[in-house]
Amino acid sequence: MTGFLSGGGTVVQNFATATNAWSTFALSAGFTNLTSVEFHSTGASGDMMLLDDINYNASVPAPATALILALAGLGLFGRKRG
Repeated sequence: MTGFLSGGGTVVQNFATATNAWSTFALSAGFTNLTSVEFHSTGASGDMMLLDDINYNASVPAPATALILALAGLGLFGRKRG
């Protein structure tokens, strides 16, 4: 698997799977700030790879955090005027 980093460059991780068996894999810590990911199979022609239950985490600020900051800013503005 190859991950393309947002700042340029790539990170690569290989997996070995058992024949006709489900496997679970976790990515290394280097797979952060990616723009895209490619999966490759190096097996014999006709080999197949199935992907299921792919999970990812994205760092997105919670709406409540933005609201708290906005209210604090309004409170400081109001305090300065009064």
